[in-house]
Amino acid sequence: MQRYELICFDYDGTLVHSVPAITATMAVIFPEFGVEPPDQNDVRGAVGMGIRETFHRLVPGIREEDVDGWVDRYREVYPPIEQEKTELFPKAQETLRALHERGYRMAVVSNKGRRILDRSTERLGLADYLDLVVGDRPGYARKPDPRVWDEDVAPNFPGVTPDKVLLVGDAYPDLAFAKAIGASACYATWGYGDREHCMELGPAHVIDAFPELLDFLK
Repeated sequence: MQRYELICFDYDGTLVHSVPAITATMAVIFPEFGVEPPDQNDVRGAVGMGIRETFHRLVPGIREEDVDGWVDRYREVYPPIEQEKTELFPKAQETLRALHERGYRMAVVSNKGRRILDRSTERLGLADYLDLVVGDRPGYARKPDPRVWDEDVAPNFPGVTPDKVLLVGDAYPDLAFAKAIGASACYATWGYGDREHCMELGPAHVIDAFPELLDFLK
């Protein structure tokens, strides 16, 4: 019998390397607002809590009433750059295919915008293995808020309780989300999160490469 009935994956920093695409987008829009664009290291440390929070982290002192303009422009510029510069991490697709063949149900649970997630998972060949894609939308709580489970994930998997869920993620919001709902966490060390910060949450599993998932998900 399988220990887990549902595997939830974060997206940016877990399944895909998106920092180059996000950085390239910022390089376009920041000068339009008269601000020096961030480098990849800055972006790497700012992603994970949704695009609005990313701007708050990258533009100190930005007024809340101004964020909408930045977000709207980002959503205009980002899609074609995302297609060009976002890539899967090594063996991501192969691992999801193997888990699918073993009968696991899988979902992407991200703070990234839902529409771009749908396009990206389709383009990168992941959509066929996923039962659900959850992302930012109007009213979305965002990880680590447990309402993401209650409102967006659980209704799609009747009978699946959090103790039968594995959350695979690379950053603190992912692991904190797992802890908040009572799920098991798997820390993906190749991503964007701070290792010490993530390990403080005591993840049940720690992996350094995607195929290691297959070692304990029989």
